[in-house]
Amino acid sequence: MAAAGASETSGPGLPGARDRRRLVVLVGQDVPERGEVARELIGRGLAVVICGGPSSDPESCAILRDESCAIVDSVDAAVILPYPGHARGTAAGLVLCARSARAVVVAGHVRLDPAPATAVRTETTDPYAVGEAVERVLREIERRGR
Repeated sequence: MAAAGASETSGPGLPGARDRRRLVVLVGQDVPERGEVARELIGRGLAVVICGGPSSDPESCAILRDESCAIVDSVDAAVILPYPGHARGTAAGLVLCARSARAVVVAGHVRLDPAPATAVRTETTDPYAVGEAVERVLREIERRGR
């Protein structure tokens, strides 16, 4: 099944791969801002998947189990959204998620310590600002030829 906006024939090595929409994962709790950012990114022609993010229960998140995350490994960029009242395990999981992503946008008041050097930060969760930051990191990926 393809993500919103993706073609069934797109992907690495498949016909149409060059025409495939860029895939972005939104990592964060189910809050109104997450849906607003998703709509903005889809409106910009991006495909979006949503992950509720890590929790304090290591069994619920591959990254917290010290495993590779199939979602993060498959996307072009990850957007880390604010995670109100997160526990220590959640904070650690967000840092590991951000480090594992090819490109990352950190939105709003999320504190990642340490944040990946390549992370782009936007001080707001305003959908337009997040969309601009995502497009900036995707252009950087293209520029680097990754």
